[in-house]
Amino acid sequence: MNFNTKLSYMSDEQKTLMLERVFTLLGKNGARLDHPFVLEKLAEAGAEVDKNTKIVRFPKELLEKVIKSAPSNAFHAGVIEENDFEVPRADGLFITRSGTGAPLFMDPETGKKTTVTIDNVKTWVKVVDALPDIDFCPFPSPSDIKPQVADIEAIHATFNTTGKHVWTQPYSDGSIEYLIRMAEVVAGGKEELKKRPVLSLITCSLTPLDFKHMDLDIIVQAAPLGLPLHLCSLPSAGTTAPITTGGVVLLAVAEILVMMAVTQTIAPGAPMVGTPLIFASDMSTGGSLQSSMEAMVGKATAVEFVKWAYGIPTHTYGFGSDTVIPDEQAAAESAMLASLISHVGCDILGGAGQLEVATIASPVQLIMDDEIAGSTRRLQVGVNLDDEYMAWDILQEANHESQFLSSKHTFKHCREALKTKNFSRKTFDGWEAAGKKTQKERALEKYRQIMDAEPKRYISEEQAKELKSVLDDSIEKLVK
Repeated sequence: MNFNTKLSYMSDEQKTLMLERVFTLLGKNGARLDHPFVLEKLAEAGAEVDKNTKIVRFPKELLEKVIKSAPSNAFHAGVIEENDFEVPRADGLFITRSGTGAPLFMDPETGKKTTVTIDNVKTWVKVVDALPDIDFCPFPSPSDIKPQVADIEAIHATFNTTGKHVWTQPYSDGSIEYLIRMAEVVAGGKEELKKRPVLSLITCSLTPLDFKHMDLDIIVQAAPLGLPLHLCSLPSAGTTAPITTGGVVLLAVAEILVMMAVTQTIAPGAPMVGTPLIFASDMSTGGSLQSSMEAMVGKATAVEFVKWAYGIPTHTYGFGSDTVIPDEQAAAESAMLASLISHVGCDILGGAGQLEVATIASPVQLIMDDEIAGSTRRLQVGVNLDDEYMAWDILQEANHESQFLSSKHTFKHCREALKTKNFSRKTFDGWEAAGKKTQKERALEKYRQIMDAEPKRYISEEQAKELKSVLDDSIEKLVK
């Protein structure tokens, strides 16, 4: 296939200049890293470490070594093998995920917004598991569970519900160990987990240029096991980062390089995914935006730079909206974002189903975003222009009286067009006869079908018991 559909925001000269600025920023200003073990290891690797201020300055030579040694791919195992994937994909297309961490849940039947419960988590994961164009499964944040074990309870529910790869951000230092232990149970042991990482983790900066103990400890515990680490910078242009696109991108990619340096110092060869989740600040309200045009361009530019400069897989929001309900704005923003981010070559498009700047998890929006994901993949494929696909043999015999409906060539290729799941292709009269249903109403019908289906279990009864044992142990040890 001829992949001729990529776009670019940066020239090679601009990329080279930005990389030099990254080296200068991290060599002169450095970053604050709140983790004694990490500081010790970075000092041994040649970084300039001030243990009193916890400021680390990175020599250019050290950063260049990190970039040169960084693995260019990252394997993610599904709970079952058919859901395994590696990024970058061999076919040049992208992987998708649902939204993660939202504290609020929108009930599909009532449209009401509530705090997330553990039952909402189970609902969310069941929907993700049923959608063919959503490839792996994060989960929202339950509020009806003790906060010390909320992420552990949620991942317990997730592993009991999905056959897809699971991705999470730990909520506390204490929970990291238990999240990994649950992954070991699902994979079949610690050594098997190294071969089949059914869990990947996100570790974040505290923009600007600050890194919490918990996020660094995620790297310390997960990197030696070969669990993919999604290195995430979350700057908001105009508040926690410069307001210009160039400034917010420079800060984001510098923070990602800091996390790359920590990861490769702790565990050389550990898989990493560069994840610039860039926001824009609404200067009239002080709020953050994920799907403004400026935020979209920032994400696209950062992804392009990370792929070029660091050579690692990339991941950012490819779906999601700043509006509060699954309406026309949500559909438009998600579609624009997916098209833009996929066409700069991003390897993972995240955020399906999220509304109000990633704070609301909406199953209806998730189902609509699944449709957008499939359509965007088809847009990205490009055009095959060999003689078979130019229909050269039959066109040589064509004239003004020709028709192609009965052609063997048409019969051969007629099933290659994308068949939509919930988009309507009816005439007005046909749509009216079918009940005049909107896209949102059709998505709601799909949601009901998913929820009415028998639950699936991908792990054994013995594994389920072991997961419950890990959960019980975490409650005993962490809940005071």
